Amino acid sequence: MQRFQQVLAVVCSVLVAGLAHGGEAAAPATTNLEPMTVVAHDLAPARAYGQVDTLGRALAALPQVLVNSQGGYGVQNDLSIRGSSFSGAGLSLGGLSLRNPQTEHFNAELPLPAALLTAPRVVTGLDQARQTDGHLVGSVSMDFAPVRATRRLSGGVGETDRQWESAFVQQPVAADKAGGTWGASAFGAHEGAKGVDYPDNDLDLWNAGGHLQYLAPDAQVDLAAGTLHKQFGARGYYGVSDTLPAQEETEDSLVFLSGRQGDLDGEFTRLSAQWRELDDTYDILPTIFHNHTESRVLAGAADGRAALPADLALNWRAGVEDENMDGLTLGDHNRQRGILQALPAWTLGPLELTAGARGEVFSDDKPAWLPQAGAEVQVNDDNALYASYTETVRQPSYTELNYESPGSLGNAGLERQEARTAEGGLKHRFGERMNGHAAVFQQWSEESVDWVRRTPESTRFEAVNLQDVDTLGVEAGLRGDVTKRLGLDGQYTWLDKHDDADVYASRYVLDYAEHLLHLSAVWRATETIQLTGTQVLRWQVANALRESDDFGTTGAVAAHLALPTCRHAVLTLAADNVWNNSFQPFAGQEVAGRRYSAGLTLAW
Repeated sequence: MQRFQQVLAVVCSVLVAGLAHGGEAAAPATTNLEPMTVVAHDLAPARAYGQVDTLGRALAALPQVLVNSQGGYGVQNDLSIRGSSFSGAGLSLGGLSLRNPQTEHFNAELPLPAALLTAPRVVTGLDQARQTDGHLVGSVSMDFAPVRATRRLSGGVGETDRQWESAFVQQPVAADKAGGTWGASAFGAHEGAKGVDYPDNDLDLWNAGGHLQYLAPDAQVDLAAGTLHKQFGARGYYGVSDTLPAQEETEDSLVFLSGRQGDLDGEFTRLSAQWRELDDTYDILPTIFHNHTESRVLAGAADGRAALPADLALNWRAGVEDENMDGLTLGDHNRQRGILQALPAWTLGPLELTAGARGEVFSDDKPAWLPQAGAEVQVNDDNALYASYTETVRQPSYTELNYESPGSLGNAGLERQEARTAEGGLKHRFGERMNGHAAVFQQWSEESVDWVRRTPESTRFEAVNLQDVDTLGVEAGLRGDVTKRLGLDGQYTWLDKHDDADVYASRYVLDYAEHLLHLSAVWRATETIQLTGTQVLRWQVANALRESDDFGTTGAVAAHLALPTCRHAVLTLAADNVWNNSFQPFAGQEVAGRRYSAGLTLAW
């Protein structure tokens, strides 16, 4: 062991000396691990050590969102917020919602690493209306983080022939006389694995891109571009029988530009724009089914908050979106969407009242007029009460409208989905280090789109409108620093859905966790040892197709060790599905068992 440590020290010294030649002096060993002062509000960076830094892995550590994964967090991920279907939740970057016209199965995809972004936060109700043009139930909202001097190389191995390599470099490069700083980032990663769940479901992933930033005291401009290529075995995915081998290949490219003047917590004006293209090929082998689509989104938005006389303020938003798709089996399609929103707010002492509306117009549908209202009162320094009422709308994806495969059948007659949500709750601060909240909410959803099997004899899932689905929910969460060394983020959610559907089995909308407890923690045991972990406990409603128990417990742990023999190195030892739980998030579909991995990160 001593000989191994000596060799490791020499290798680290040579690598770092060569890579950092001409740069600044290296940081002390203890700075290799994230400072505990911010960990309670940003758990994701601790997990960037020893893993490929995909957004799916970062979101899996966020208790306010549930990630239902096929093949593991590097393969295919569906987002769920407050028990929503994967079509009801999505991402927002720089105030602009990221959508895919083909299918929301790609709503958790982003060809940018989580390290480039601020900590993801889940917004619903009036918060979602203020911050983004939003999704049906809720959004995971992010912005670009300030560029800081960072150099990180990482690699590792794991069971099922898993191996990965990644690089992330950031550097402020110039300053101007006005106090602004220019910065640049570059990133790249590769990951491969064999038999991630079924024996022939392999993974090959590539990601690369760059980022430029101008950061001033009261302004920020970001330009980022990235591409994410994945090829993976898809046996058993999307409701197709696991007796049929399948494969999927995707290439996701994004160019994103955003600029902001002012403070997002006060008055500001922001402009954001994106161009995105997704190339998707899905095959059921050997020649049973072949589908290829190319979808493109060009979108822009302007939003802000302006102070007005007489204690008034205006939250406003305007945006346009153009979607088009070329599909071998889905057909060629094009549609546009525009939004205009005004949310005046009145501040009366500790009380703030908001009342306004959003208008959405569609090139192929009637307009939607969506009222938004709410009130929040600051009871004292530690407590605030709030209530809100909001409305949202969603058009069906082209997969829901036009898909036809051995496992699924679309429905060209689907109506758009509309939701009305009322909620109220309490926000509480526990001293200087912890925050908590509790809320009760009711959502009335009309024309809910789901994939169902109508009878026990049905051989494939069909896209249908469920008419009315009413959801009553209660949630309570706590996040912050329990001690100076321990950070905790946790949430419990109870849901009860009522519907008028007469179906044998639902794949998404009506298959939800009635009880869900999600915990995420970081413990800085010593100056050189940091432990991270997540734990999900869920009690799922009954589903005729589920072959496992309805109770699931999914956990992941990792130990990050700053090596004393190499002050720039962090060794990560990790276990996914640590309890080897067989619970099926997707009814009838096998899940990956316990997997161990080890990674080494050089950071300076």
